[in-house]
Amino acid sequence: MNPGRRNRQESVSGLGIASSPGEPKGLPGVAILLTERSSLMQPTAEITKEIFSSPEKIKHFYDIWQIASDDFDEAAFDGLLARTFMFVDPKGSPWKWPELKETIKGSKPDLKVSVRRDFEILSYADHTVLKRCIATIKGSFLGQHLDGAYRWSNIFIREDGEWKLCYYQLTRIPN
Repeated sequence: MNPGRRNRQESVSGLGIASSPGEPKGLPGVAILLTERSSLMQPTAEITKEIFSSPEKIKHFYDIWQIASDDFDEAAFDGLLARTFMFVDPKGSPWKWPELKETIKGSKPDLKVSVRRDFEILSYADHTVLKRCIATIKGSFLGQHLDGAYRWSNIFIREDGEWKLCYYQLTRIPN
């Protein structure tokens, strides 16, 4: 088995993340409930440096993103996102960080997400990593219903000595 490949079921309800039944909590790569996690973790800026010191640790990206989203920690987002960050939504519309930031600040999503992580972390030379996973989403954001299955595609680059997200695409998987 490829050491960068992981398969596991996780569920995200609202903004909390729960690990799969039977998985021990607190081990690397295992999501912990947000309330437990936030009380145990260092400030987000400190963890960002620790988490993104190697490509294999990028699997923790969404845990850090959830913490930053909870209180809209703009400095933490700056630590996660490359200067050239771009998000492409399911309709194919590109978003730069200033536009996306205003959307995130304006309204928190009301979503239940079941994630089947079937991802690979692939390093290209010394600076790019790709991560993919499939999510089934039920709920809405900004009045738009988002029920369905999606593929997340992410490209990370090494910027200022740290791994940062430069491209995030959410693609709806047709039924």
